[in-house]
Amino acid sequence: MLENIDIDVPEDEKDIKILYTDDKGTSASATMNDIETILPNIILDEDLLNQETQLPKWDDLHSFIDGLLSEIKTEIGYTPHEIES
Repeated sequence: MLENIDIDVPEDEKDIKILYTDDKGTSASATMNDIETILPNIILDEDLLNQETQLPKWDDLHSFIDGLLSEIKTEIGYTPHEIES
């Protein structure tokens, strides 16, 4: 859920700047002209990366993503219904 939007309108620019910070403190910003640049992203913890290759540890990543999906389902009240054929 979006909780805070800080709008800064510099006097010397016509663009409105949107600043966004999520609940974990990750920030993003964009002008109204390119607002689509603020997209959700997933930042991986260092323990999910192989320190030598910087590639994801795939088994750990799978568990991490399953956890995220479970949180999202809970947040949105997702209740799947079985489709009868």
